[in-house]
Amino acid sequence: MQRRYVLISLGLIAVVALVSTAIAASDDSSKGSAAQVAAKKKVKRGPPGPPGPAGPSGQQGPQGIQGIPGTDGTDGTNGTNGTNGTNGATNVVQRTAVIGPLNNGVSGDAIATCQGSEKATGGGFANASGIARIDGSRPELSSGVPTGWHVFITNNSGSNGVQYFVYVICASP
Repeated sequence: MQRRYVLISLGLIAVVALVSTAIAASDDSSKGSAAQVAAKKKVKRGPPGPPGPAGPSGQQGPQGIQGIPGTDGTDGTNGTNGTNGTNGATNVVQRTAVIGPLNNGVSGDAIATCQGSEKATGGGFANASGIARIDGSRPELSSGVPTGWHVFITNNSGSNGVQYFVYVICASP
């Protein structure tokens, strides 16, 4: 039995020796080509070559996430003042006109008129006694400018000789 162990041991030693010889031989053959040998040596390199042409553009990538809001900018400077405008109406007066006297069932009208450069800003009517049917109450225009107040009335008071008053409010600078 001891011989067997000795033989097995000697066989293992022979195998190990063969394997290590094969490994050493393969290391020497790995140095084989001239390019591989030159690559392992430190050789002075030449200058880099010119850059190659640009490659094709790639596809657009996905949209990025929303950035955070920026800070508020500073306030701008104040603008210059504009020129003064013309004065508005500073003179306001009331003008009147009379309708009648009207008998019962009779209609009449009158215009209370502004004077000079005055412009009508409103108007209306009043009655001295009795009742009336108002057929119209509107501004009186001259070339599109309100210059008075026009009222149309029918006397429905049951009395004869009733008077009605037309009022206009006029304003001028």
